[in-house]
Amino acid sequence: MAASERAILAALDTNLELTIRVLKAEHVDLLPDGRLSRDPDYEPVTAALLPVAEAMVICAEHLQRLVGEYRTLVDGLLADVERNGRQTSRDEDDTDFPS
Repeated sequence: MAASERAILAALDTNLELTIRVLKAEHVDLLPDGRLSRDPDYEPVTAALLPVAEAMVICAEHLQRLVGEYRTLVDGLLADVERNGRQTSRDEDDTDFPS
């Protein structure tokens, strides 16, 4: 089991993180403290995009959690395979030498 998908999952995770950060920077209303500018004349041109940006952030965060869970499971499986491989190798070595 080589888990060749690990590299692309790492890239996806990084891109999701960048997407979340850029959307939150562009739409400051998505930040926990809300709008950073208190200027009464502040009217973002992108106000209509806010609901879609919010949905994208929520989905990206969820996908990022799923990618993390997947990677954790793959790492566990690879560790099991490695442990079992070493144990099998030792067992095979033992059969070469009579007790």
